[in-house]
Amino acid sequence: MATSNESLAPSESASRTGSVPARELAACALDAAADRKGRDLTLLDLREVSSVADFFVLATGDSALHIRAIVRAVEEHLEETCDESPWRNEGREHRKWVVLDYVTMVVHVFTEEKRDYYDLERLWGDAPSETFSDEADATEAELLERLDAREE
Repeated sequence: MATSNESLAPSESASRTGSVPARELAACALDAAADRKGRDLTLLDLREVSSVADFFVLATGDSALHIRAIVRAVEEHLEETCDESPWRNEGREHRKWVVLDYVTMVVHVFTEEKRDYYDLERLWGDAPSETFSDEADATEAELLERLDAREE
């Protein structure tokens, strides 16, 4: 994992494979994680507090197999629906904290212990956020709805 905000920021060579807006990528990632029963789904809007990414999607898995299933579902769903592949990924070997970096949107899938320890919600506490029930989908994301309304 990167140790400073500078090293987390995408370099000029970072590129996405498609052109889908970051908020749509986040909605697709939330849906895919929810489909695989990811817990404690959270969306962080980082656009006004950092240049690291526009959005973080956070999910918790119950085991290494569960984390692998969530990560696969996110990758497959974003590939199929948005024509997007991660620019980078980390943590697949140990499956305690897997990061899928789509440049403008980053997915973090944790074990409960790692999520509690790193506490990204507190670290990025200035960012608007929304937590979803385990049965929710991105169509219920009030944060994303507000973003859509602002752009109309």
